[in-house]
Amino acid sequence: MQCDICERESLRMCCSPCARHTLWPLRYDTILRTSEKVAAEEKINAYLTAKPPEAARPGVKDLSALDGKEVKSLRVQTEESKLIISKIMEENDKVRTEIDEAKERIAALKELNKSRKLTFHEYNKGLRDRRVVALENIQKETKRTRQRWNIVQTKIADARSYLCYEAASLYGLKQRRRRGGIIEYFIGGNSIPSFQDLAVHPPILTTTTFGHLCNLLMLISDYCGIKLPYEIVLPGKHSQYPSIKTPNNPLSRLVHLDSPLTDLFRENSNDYTLFLEGASMLAYNIAWLCLTQGMEIANVEEAMHPGKNLYTLLIGGGHGPSSNFGRWSHATTGGGFLGGKEGYLLTREWNIDLREIVKKLEMIVHGQNMKLEWDLVEEVVGEDEEETFSGLEKVSTKRGTQGYRNVSEPTGWTKVRAKAGS
Repeated sequence: MQCDICERESLRMCCSPCARHTLWPLRYDTILRTSEKVAAEEKINAYLTAKPPEAARPGVKDLSALDGKEVKSLRVQTEESKLIISKIMEENDKVRTEIDEAKERIAALKELNKSRKLTFHEYNKGLRDRRVVALENIQKETKRTRQRWNIVQTKIADARSYLCYEAASLYGLKQRRRRGGIIEYFIGGNSIPSFQDLAVHPPILTTTTFGHLCNLLMLISDYCGIKLPYEIVLPGKHSQYPSIKTPNNPLSRLVHLDSPLTDLFRENSNDYTLFLEGASMLAYNIAWLCLTQGMEIANVEEAMHPGKNLYTLLIGGGHGPSSNFGRWSHATTGGGFLGGKEGYLLTREWNIDLREIVKKLEMIVHGQNMKLEWDLVEEVVGEDEEETFSGLEKVSTKRGTQGYRNVSEPTGWTKVRAKAGS
């Protein structure tokens, strides 16, 4: 129903036009029923006024004029009608009872709904305040949990730092400064070779120091819960030397030498390549460990000094690891998890590639091999020149020049002099 004045659709009467509009159909029906009633009363009165005598009424039978069968049939019909009427009354009473029960249930549900509404309104009055209080409690508990977690994480990092420092000390990881300002790094009493002089380093020392580095690196990764990019396989039943392999390639790379790199290059190029890749993977693992523990390795040149990087990370000039050491790990579930988003953000901008290290190492070792071959050629040429002066002995003159004298005539004017470098 739409009001012409207020133009609202509503079931309630809000103004006098609405009331008039609502009551008009009812008033019309009342007038119509009243007129029909008056007409019906007039017809009844007219009928009663012209009513014929009882005997002359059509359709009314005189029971005295009926025989016994008809009377009996009428009585049977009467009894059947009474039975039907009684059943109808019973059904009516039953329906009324069901209606009353339904009304009682509806009344009970209304009371229950009313009580629930009252309870809801009472609860809703303080809901906002309780929500604020609950949120404050959760924030306080979260803050306390974070504080406790930070304390535990600090203790774990300190324990990792202590264990790694002691392990490095037990392995004899040291730094020594030689004359001329040259700094060397030692582990287990042996000098750790830099990649710049790897070709001239004794093979047995290279094998020993690289083995110590692998063992120490495995201890550090175990203490810190770090998963290295390249897996280190320690010596066991099938191999007496450690090796390194990639996660997707079961081929093990070598980190030991049985002969100098120059000889290995000529005799077994496959082992030569495997060793260069293994040494590069070892340096890459150490550089990646330094990155995750707060020490920045900016370029390939810095990554190619495994001894220096590991010493700086673990010993740090004798003061131990830095304050950031031990906070990032794959074994940490909260802050500092390397396998999560924060760890990805930490390592995604690291631009050092293993292939660059391998390529750089190949260039360095190849250059060193070429230099050693030229030195060998010069030694052979020098020996040939010595043999051409058979019976002569190399001597030095007072002016600092070199010459030869005949050993068959020890002294005298027969002494032979030669120009320097002849």
